Formats: sequence, structure tokens, C-alpha cells
Amino acid sequence: MGPRTAPPPPRRLNTYQGLLMLRRNAHRLPRTPENEALRQRMTRTYSRLYHSYRTRREAMLAAPPSVGRGALARAQMIPPVPPTL
Repeated sequence: MGPRTAPPPPRRLNTYQGLLMLRRNAHRLPRTPENEALRQRMTRTYSRLYHSYRTRREAMLAAPPSVGRGALARAQMIPPVPPTL
């Protein structure tokens, strides 16, 4: 037997990427009774991530333009996402 290779490190996503991935996977998942439990878990995870993301986005948009990022378009730095799957 050859030398064992270490498993790849887990993939790390930021909140926005996680929300997009959950939306994409939920829409691709066939609507069958077997998938209903998975769909519910995905919905709960999405709502938890969305709350954190929305809080950060609202805080950034509420800051005056002279603070922090200057003249960058704040809405483009943290784009909006739908509140539900």
C-alpha cells in the first residue's frame, strides 16, 4: 500500500456564499417525501444565517458614507438576498 494522504480540509464559506449555496441546493432538491426533512433543515439553517447576514448588512448601510469604506457602494459590498428559501 502506498502512503496515505490526508483528507482535504473542510470548505469554509462566508455567510453570503453559504446563503447562496443553500438556495441553489434547495431549489435543485427534488420535492419528494424523503427529502422533506432535509429541506426543513436547510430552511432552518438559511433563516439562522440570514438573521446574522441581515444584521451586518443593515449596520453597514446605516453608517454615514464618511465612515469606514468611504465612497464605495455599500449595497454592492453586502448585496441583498431573499429572506426565505
